[in-house]
Amino acid sequence: MNARADVKTGQAVRTGEALLDRSAERLVVVGFRCWMAGYEYGSIECWEVAWNAYAKELGAEDARRTFGDLQYWVRSVRHATHRTIRCFPHCCGRVCRDECMVLSLVSALQEGNADLARTATYYLTEAPQSDQISTVTEAAGAFATSLLAAGRRLVPVTPAVV
Repeated sequence: MNARADVKTGQAVRTGEALLDRSAERLVVVGFRCWMAGYEYGSIECWEVAWNAYAKELGAEDARRTFGDLQYWVRSVRHATHRTIRCFPHCCGRVCRDECMVLSLVSALQEGNADLARTATYYLTEAPQSDQISTVTEAAGAFATSLLAAGRRLVPVTPAVV
């Protein structure tokens, strides 16, 4: 079953479109997965997979800006986190809990919901300090803005989903 959260109720709603069939969500998740894997395995090939996905979907100019913001955001997550971040392989069609928080964070920022974004950041990183949460949220904000500038808006996420 493919499902998404209803914008008003936060309840799961069946849909014919899988979440990662949407360009915006796919770019966020694949980019995050590939950057995390690149750091974990010390392999530039992981980052090249992400770059190719971004360049294909966004074109070189939008990909360059968005990719730079993605890289900075992922690095800030890695620096602030107090837990192991879990990700599926880049080609997986499902999302795990941490990837849901990633999507929730970016979506909240695109919708201008700073409180929800900070909550998603906390659940993702478990960072105990406010300045660490702020750093990650600000970096995610630049990425969210770059995606919007490239015409990619995520499905809105409600507090009930987070």
